[in-house]
Amino acid sequence: MKNKQHGYILKAFVESSIPMVIYRRAPELVAIDSFMGGACTQLIKGAKSVNLPSNIIITKKEKDVFSELINQVAGMEKTELVLYYRLALLTEAVLLQYRQ
Repeated sequence: MKNKQHGYILKAFVESSIPMVIYRRAPELVAIDSFMGGACTQLIKGAKSVNLPSNIIITKKEKDVFSELINQVAGMEKTELVLYYRLALLTEAVLLQYRQ
């Protein structure tokens, strides 16, 4: 790992849970979590790099789905979703630094 912060970010993502609103309203986003979680786990276990198919993990379309969901929900659901989305974007940035 290039620095300790990367390890903390990756561990935070792996230990986070997918907000229930994603399961209910945008189940297609669950695949992103699974893919990113697998890549995080590889790096946490000591891999020097991960095999990513492109330099983008979360596509513009998926970001639009997240934005739409954030605008549709309120209260604690919204807070949970915003925090998860921010962590996912941060994790994506870290993973791309370890791309083969």
